[in-house]
Amino acid sequence: MKKHLQLATVILAAGFLSAAAAQSPSPRLYRAQGTEWIQEVSGTFSAGKTVRVKSSSGSIHIQGAQQSNVTYTIREHVHAASEVRARRELAHLKFSTYSSGEAVVLQAECEGSNQGSIDFDIQVPAQTALVRLETEGGAVAANNLSGRVEAKTGGGGIQLDRITGVIAVSSGGGNIDIGKVGNDVEASTGGGSIRLVSAAGHVTAKSGGGNLNIGWAKVMTLQTGGGSIQVTKCDGIPSWKPRWVTSLCMSRKDWE
Repeated sequence: MKKHLQLATVILAAGFLSAAAAQSPSPRLYRAQGTEWIQEVSGTFSAGKTVRVKSSSGSIHIQGAQQSNVTYTIREHVHAASEVRARRELAHLKFSTYSSGEAVVLQAECEGSNQGSIDFDIQVPAQTALVRLETEGGAVAANNLSGRVEAKTGGGGIQLDRITGVIAVSSGGGNIDIGKVGNDVEASTGGGSIRLVSAAGHVTAKSGGGNLNIGWAKVMTLQTGGGSIQVTKCDGIPSWKPRWVTSLCMSRKDWE
């Protein structure tokens, strides 16, 4: 048992060392506009089957590309009157990047900072099997991925497009905008709107009070607490239940 624990520690430590070696030699700090300061750090990883990104505050953008590695740029945002004060605020922002097994992990903590946030801009191989994104207070965007995509934000918007795999996303109250999807979609928001261009599978969309605008899907289950529901085309048999502001579009097999 002791040998197994030692081995795990060595592997994890190696991941951190690898990440540190892949980062740019030194962060770049610059004033963006007014009192906003940005510190930028870039790096590269060997590709993994899974990419996980988590932030306590900030946006996440991930893009699939024809490449064999994972590249990223992390931008730490703070507000301060001078560079000295900006560096003090930046000391409250913490992030870590490492690889563990077949997973690449990027995470950030912004505790104690005055309106500080950390944004992630990431490029991964388009065929990455699973992308999992989570932020407590920022927008999430993902494009051009063939694997499963999971996204969760405490209140920001979610934008996805050209996703071949299954999608499962939720927002505490932001809008959800989804383009073309080649599989099932599950989307929910506490009060924002949900828009979907097309999906080749079963669409489940729920909003606490926003509008639902669905272009095309094979099967649909739609519900809103107070907004409107608009469907352009559903290949199944529609069944409307306006009392619950709910729309069902079932496959003919389920109907029979």
